[in-house]
Amino acid sequence: GYTEKERGTKECYVTNPSKREYYSLSWDEIKDATDDDEFLVKLRKDLMDNNTAAIEGHLKGKSIHCPTSSNGLAAIKVEDLSLHHNVVMVRDRIWAPDSITLNVFNNLHLVHRGIDMMKRLAQRSVYWTGMVRDITGYFNECPTCNRQMDKNKKPEDLPEDKTKMSYECISMDGLVTDA
Repeated sequence: GYTEKERGTKECYVTNPSKREYYSLSWDEIKDATDDDEFLVKLRKDLMDNNTAAIEGHLKGKSIHCPTSSNGLAAIKVEDLSLHHNVVMVRDRIWAPDSITLNVFNNLHLVHRGIDMMKRLAQRSVYWTGMVRDITGYFNECPTCNRQMDKNKKPEDLPEDKTKMSYECISMDGLVTDA
């Protein structure tokens, strides 16, 4: 569900222009979270051992955002993977361990940008299985985002009078200025 990250004892907080704090994750923290994620530990070990068959087994059914494909997704391939600071990367994106996805969401969610912006930002920097579904779920549970979304909806069309002849009904908008 929707909850903001607790400040706790973390020291790496940053304040954005709206005065809302967010936590910036370090490579070491992402690596530590990867060490606690059973799937990513196995995938990382197989990458280090260059065990292509095992890697292909891990990737079965996994896909990633791809703007050039017809459905917007492409299967993740062995050549898409690499390690950086002992963190699994998919293309140029961090494969986020489950334990940090809420932290990532909270950072994407600053100032209630909207779901499309959050998805675009996420697709540039991170990956996890079910990411778009999770972001959509978090967004739908945020009361502020829902209020913003309601405010930004297109207003209903005004009713129009039905006429039979040209110029049968003429209307004009009035405008008052201080000039």
